[in-house]
Amino acid sequence: TLGGRRQVRVHSSKAICAAPDGWHRSLSPANDTKVRVHIEGHLRSTWQWHLARPTQTANMSTYKLNRMASSIAKMEGILPASFHPLGYTFIFNSMVKLAGTSGLQVEKLNQKEVHIYLRNRRKIQNHIGGLHACSMCLAAESATGMIVGMNVPDTHIPLIKQMNVSFVRRCQGDIRARAVLSEEDYRRINEEDRGEVNVEVQVEDESGNEPIKAEMIWAWVSKDRGNVSKKSKEKQEAGNQ
Repeated sequence: TLGGRRQVRVHSSKAICAAPDGWHRSLSPANDTKVRVHIEGHLRSTWQWHLARPTQTANMSTYKLNRMASSIAKMEGILPASFHPLGYTFIFNSMVKLAGTSGLQVEKLNQKEVHIYLRNRRKIQNHIGGLHACSMCLAAESATGMIVGMNVPDTHIPLIKQMNVSFVRRCQGDIRARAVLSEEDYRRINEEDRGEVNVEVQVEDESGNEPIKAEMIWAWVSKDRGNVSKKSKEKQEAGNQ
C-alpha cells in the first residue's frame, strides 16, 4: 500500500486474464475506486503488441471490424472482464462529451446489443426530482447510436435521422437503456452503401416500468458524399459562367 492506495503488480499478460475470480472482485469499482493496476517492465511491450496486432473476435461476423469495434475488442483482450464496463464508458464518453457530463455508464457493448445505465443525480434531475426528459432521451439515443456506430464501416458515418419519444409515466430512480440490432439490420449496415434503421430500444426505471417509449431511426451515409456534392455544385457553377 502506497499513500493509501493499493498497487497491483502483474508480471505477464496471461496473468491479467488468468487471475482468480476473487481477485477480479477485489478490484471491482464497487469495492475500491482507487485501485491502480501497475504494469511494468516487459509487460509494457506486450501491451503495445496487443494494440498493434490484428483483431480476431470469435463471436463476431466475417465483416471487417471498424475502428470503434476494433478498439473495444483490443481493450477486452487486455483488461480483466470486471474492467470492461469502465473501458466501454471511457471510450464512449471520450467521443461524446455530453455523455460524460451526464454520467452515462456503458455496461454492455457489442455489435448486436448495448446496455446503458444512468443514475438519477441532482445535476440531471427535473423539477420534481426525477430524471430530466432530455437525460432519458440521451440514454436511448446513446444506446442506439453506439450499436450503429459499432457496425458502420469506416468509410461511412452514422447520423440520427428521427427521434420519436412518448413520456408514458413518471420515472422512478435510475434507468437502463437496452438497444438491440436485428440480424437483417446488422447485414444491411455492413453491406449497403446508404440506408436507415429503426433500432429497437427499451428504457426501464428502478420499478421495472418504462417511463418512455422511444423510436430512434439512424441513417448511414458515405463520408465522401459531402465532397462529391460540393464538387458537383462547383462544376455546375463553373459551367454556368
